[in-house]
Amino acid sequence: MVVRAPATSANLGPGFDCAAVALDLWNELEVTDGEGVEVVGEGAGELPAEETNLAVRAFALLADPSGKRFRFFNRIPLERGLGSSAAAIALGLAAAAPGAKAEELLAAGRTLESHADNLAAALVGGMTLTWEGRIARIADALPLSPVALVPRERTSTEASRRSLPSTVPHGDAAANACPQDHAEDDALAVACAVGGFRQRKAIGVVGDTDGTLQGFGDVDVEGLAVEPGRVRVLHQTARR
Repeated sequence: MVVRAPATSANLGPGFDCAAVALDLWNELEVTDGEGVEVVGEGAGELPAEETNLAVRAFALLADPSGKRFRFFNRIPLERGLGSSAAAIALGLAAAAPGAKAEELLAAGRTLESHADNLAAALVGGMTLTWEGRIARIADALPLSPVALVPRERTSTEASRRSLPSTVPHGDAAANACPQDHAEDDALAVACAVGGFRQRKAIGVVGDTDGTLQGFGDVDVEGLAVEPGRVRVLHQTARR
């Protein structure tokens, strides 16, 4: 069995812990009879190559991993805000219960991922809203071509959340929801609500993702990006 799950970006606009979108940047899991865990690509030599691997733990929530070999092909950078943990959980859940409904998988995955927005988008694709265990897919894709700037430094979700203020001024919250001086920003939400570019289902077959764009300045531009709907991944490098 082979399953694939996409990178995701969450906390879109005012949709904190609610709104997210799946990106055309994918991790892959191959499950066969056998033993062991192998990680290729992002996280190789770093992520656990045994039963404590996050995706294997997710698999174990719904099926017995004994007698199974797990081989991961990872393209999503770790701890860079692109939902690598959510993708890992989605892979494990989908491989364990391929016929389950997305909201059933979400409920199981919440034991490993406390923030459901990234996981919901990884499970169903497109742009999603999630609340109280429910998932609403409101658009197939964004009406734009995303660009992901991957910094040298890593930041965990926990560390990022610790840096947030406990409250925000009413004016700031209102401006984030509907910025009067930037009405074009609201067009994104409107466009997503009425439809966007075609996008593949989150868990499914994806085409070739190899390819390289030329670097410029102190940023290397790597794979996955030239057609509309595909994400451009820009890796920050040391200045010369």
